[in-house]
Amino acid sequence: MSSYFSIAKDSANKASLVYSGQTQSADSIDSLADPVYKIEYTIDTAVLTTYSSDGEHQLTAAINCDAIPAAAIFDENDKHDAARRIGSMAWKFTNASGQKYKWHITQQGKMWELRQGHANAIATYTNQGPFSRFQGVLAVEPSVGGDFLKLVLISWGLTRKTLDDERAKDDPKLSSSRYPHNHGDWLADGFYSATNRGGLDFAGVATSAGY
Repeated sequence: MSSYFSIAKDSANKASLVYSGQTQSADSIDSLADPVYKIEYTIDTAVLTTYSSDGEHQLTAAINCDAIPAAAIFDENDKHDAARRIGSMAWKFTNASGQKYKWHITQQGKMWELRQGHANAIATYTNQGPFSRFQGVLAVEPSVGGDFLKLVLISWGLTRKTLDDERAKDDPKLSSSRYPHNHGDWLADGFYSATNRGGLDFAGVATSAGY
């Protein structure tokens, strides 16, 4: 039986909050317990914080924005490789066993699937777009848990960040507000509120076969 996570923006629009359970709107988010994960974004990182009974734990993706962006995902014990897929805004990563997983963005950006090769999806994200606090629901298969679930979540965050960053490049107002300069420090304000020229939310502009 799948596990479900509801994802919403934080009140400052600087992070994604991940709650255990399935909901369909921002109003019902408030009825859930405290978030179990938080993904924070800066210009060159995504940081996943896990909230547990023994304290907070962080997993960091440090992004190297070369011709094909890649990231080193690490915590105090392990390091994993991730990269943006060629011709796509979705990301892929390698788990601790050396197995490779790729995000696929389908149905005009409204459905994301994480797969290993041509196998069935092990995680599915239903995207609600950037217009409200509520972002969507992530469903994961029973085999996805522990440290592997953290890799799934942070790779989701890298894909979400890439989609929003690419949209901001086309709009100077979005670009300047997304990572405002503050006394030498760049801060991420999280997400935009805009539509593309076709009237869809940004995650809906997936037209490349590379997705």
